[in-house]
Amino acid sequence: MTARTFFLALVFLAFVPPILVLRNVAESPLQKVLSPRPAPNHLLGDPLISIGVFGRAWNRWDDGDFSRTDDRAFAPYPDTWAVGEPATLPALVGYPFARLWDSVALGYNVALYCACIVTTLGAGYFFRQLAGPGLAALAGALLFTWCPGRLNNLGVIGTLWAGLVPLGLALFLQGIRRRDIRFTVLGGLVWLALGLGSLYGLLMGSAVVGLVLAFVFVRERASRWRVVSAAVVLTMVLGLLAAYYSPLFRLDHDFGARVSVRAIEGHAADVLSLLHHAVFGGPLRDLLDRLVPGFPEGASALFPTLFALVVLPAGLLLRNRDGKARRIARTERSLWAWALVAGFALASALGPTIRFAGRALFPGPYRLLTDLPGFSSLRGIHRWDQWFDLALVTLSVIVLGRLLRSGPRSIRRVVLPLAGLALLVDIWPREVPGQIAPPPSPFQDVFVAMPADAIVAGLPMDRLTAERMFVEQVHHGRRIVNGFQTFPPPIHLWLEEQARRLPLLEMLALLRELGARAVEIDGSVLSERQRTAVSSLLASPAGRSLGKTLARGQRMLVLMEPRAPILVDPDHLPDLHFEDGTARVRTAPGRLVFRIGRPIVHVVVTGPSGTRDDVIDLPLVERDVYAVSVGKGVPAGSCVMDAGTGRRLGCAVVQGPRR
Repeated sequence: MTARTFFLALVFLAFVPPILVLRNVAESPLQKVLSPRPAPNHLLGDPLISIGVFGRAWNRWDDGDFSRTDDRAFAPYPDTWAVGEPATLPALVGYPFARLWDSVALGYNVALYCACIVTTLGAGYFFRQLAGPGLAALAGALLFTWCPGRLNNLGVIGTLWAGLVPLGLALFLQGIRRRDIRFTVLGGLVWLALGLGSLYGLLMGSAVVGLVLAFVFVRERASRWRVVSAAVVLTMVLGLLAAYYSPLFRLDHDFGARVSVRAIEGHAADVLSLLHHAVFGGPLRDLLDRLVPGFPEGASALFPTLFALVVLPAGLLLRNRDGKARRIARTERSLWAWALVAGFALASALGPTIRFAGRALFPGPYRLLTDLPGFSSLRGIHRWDQWFDLALVTLSVIVLGRLLRSGPRSIRRVVLPLAGLALLVDIWPREVPGQIAPPPSPFQDVFVAMPADAIVAGLPMDRLTAERMFVEQVHHGRRIVNGFQTFPPPIHLWLEEQARRLPLLEMLALLRELGARAVEIDGSVLSERQRTAVSSLLASPAGRSLGKTLARGQRMLVLMEPRAPILVDPDHLPDLHFEDGTARVRTAPGRLVFRIGRPIVHVVVTGPSGTRDDVIDLPLVERDVYAVSVGKGVPAGSCVMDAGTGRRLGCAVVQGPRR
């Protein structure tokens, strides 16, 4: 196959399949976005969370604000930019389209399509280096773009954006092979683009690329200095991204957000996941579900693809016919190197504890990574399935390329048709539904008339309401209490619990304490009897005392006189006076006081009896009086210092003589 023919075929495979797979969106890209799950669980989901993140960034950019500050969701927190993936570059790609066509859906869709297109082009460029410009590279590019690990997270733009990894790796390797620093720099720029769009792709992809470069360094003495130059460029890019994402390193400090090993294990794969296909897998998924049922939607899809199961045994057969293994000059074309990458990705997906059919067998090697920076907060380890797929597809491309170049005709006649059929079955998806992006709220005019920093809340306090309100907020621009992200702030986890147990009027009063000027109640999730009861309750004297109620369609809006939320920030505590180890921070009769920031402050207590380390516990919510306490108390005449900053927080009151 000529280079020109290969390029044209690759462009066709990059642009046409996304339109076919996402045809339900392509037919109306100004109104529809894809659904993250097949019907009947196909509404709302991750695409709407991304639209909310994108849209809030677009609104800031419209105002000339290019900071990393986002106070529009999870009110009353002053900044929640770091609680999810900012996806800055995908938002930037979609920004002009969203504004020119006045469609938030189109802005999201353009970024999504670009991620699919660039994945195929980049993977094709990578596989061309390994197998030449031919069918093997084209098959690999198509299979990786629509592999189980990517079809499993089709609604997560960060997963799709991670498809830049093969392109970045290819450029780093080209810099090494051609001894041309320009390719290395281009690889660094691709890595920067990757990091600005996918945090999971950045961490996991960097681990894969680091392994490959380490293999080259160990195996090829003549290439070591060029590997070092690639590592230096990669490290510089990671340093720039670390600076950009510096607010994420304060998540534990600012929100008490910490990922436990138990949470990581909750996302880990099972050994039986090797028989599990993607959420949007087609007939192959249906067959495997009959063999091993019970996987929840979104569970790690580690099925190694039929294509690999057909091609790789052929490679072993060729190896046996040759009688001995040929030495491969370039490490990236070596089967053992990619077999090790596949093993690493599989072990990572299986998590800290290896399980079979839900039963714990033994500790997994991934446990060694859970204390490392970045990996310690990597909760969604089920997404290692994409990198397991990349390693297996690379192995298959290398083997198929060798077979096409020098394999016996008898083997090619058998393997090629089977491989083609296997590829078709692997990438054949089930129907990917589209959904209309939520329009502005029925009360859009009411919200727009409010002050720019007015706070709006929605009931019920659940994920579906939060996802819908994320999109509606992009239209009206006011702050919202609701939200759903990777690390929901503590107040909002508490709010969800209160919403499940408190009567409606008490919940409205609670939201008013958080500064809500308006609370929108979605009656579509209620029965007719429940809607009537809510309407009667809001029309009662107690309901009218809270505020005015509007009704439009199945939505109701309660307008209230907001109360400025009373917030305690552990970084800005007033001078404290401790009595019996307890100090009042704020007195607010009849009000709720909320803590934002870390739940524990590490302190040093100094006094007549010496110096010791201790902690101050800060409750999340208190009524009337907000008080804090030091774990082991504060003896009279002692002072308490912040262990981190050295600032004096307060002293114990020395009691005078009693009369």
